[in-house]
Amino acid sequence: MPSRLAALLVGAIVVESCSAMASPSGTTPSPIRSQTPTASATVPSPSAPASLTAAVATTGASPVAVTDGCPPGQEGLVASSLALERSLRIGSTRFALVTAGIQNRSGDAQADDAIAAWATLTNETPTVSAAAGSTGRLAGSSALRLLSGTLAVFPASAFDLAAGRVPDSGSVPTTALRAADGTLAFRFPPTAGRWVLAFGVNWQSLCIKGDGVAYAFASTR
Repeated sequence: MPSRLAALLVGAIVVESCSAMASPSGTTPSPIRSQTPTASATVPSPSAPASLTAAVATTGASPVAVTDGCPPGQEGLVASSLALERSLRIGSTRFALVTAGIQNRSGDAQADDAIAAWATLTNETPTVSAAAGSTGRLAGSSALRLLSGTLAVFPASAFDLAAGRVPDSGSVPTTALRAADGTLAFRFPPTAGRWVLAFGVNWQSLCIKGDGVAYAFASTR
């Protein structure tokens, strides 16, 4: 990836996303990544180095049509990336989406950057309130459709963000999420408590597509 493109895309991620939390161990962890078109994924280990490849799944999705108005090439990828609203929502609660692999849907340019696990999770990350065991729906902006994804749920008590303590994410199973109308349905934990929801998503807009991660707190009753 040309250095100029990398710099611009990384700058876009920093500007558009919430303030990133540095890896507490001083290493660069891996993000949640979909590994297959059926949205199977492994939640990142906070101590594992990142090694990323773009993989966008379309199972269960309704793709947005590509138009002739999409800017081409690397400059077009930068322009489309800068214009992308990097946030997801559950109901009216919004939180940051951090993108990793990204490419023009025409296939003429792409970029891929490592992102840290728990990159946007802070004590100020929004909390979603819901009934235990109820169904939630993860959505993007009107211009961003979700194609597939995964969810891993952690007890919030496993985190001490001020002290830089995070759990070993490899011990928590992931659930594959399938898309319907550009959104992803999921289940909140079946018991009352406070949780961290770790989403890995594959997404697309009119001109570009890619993958990324997002985190939210959840309070179930």
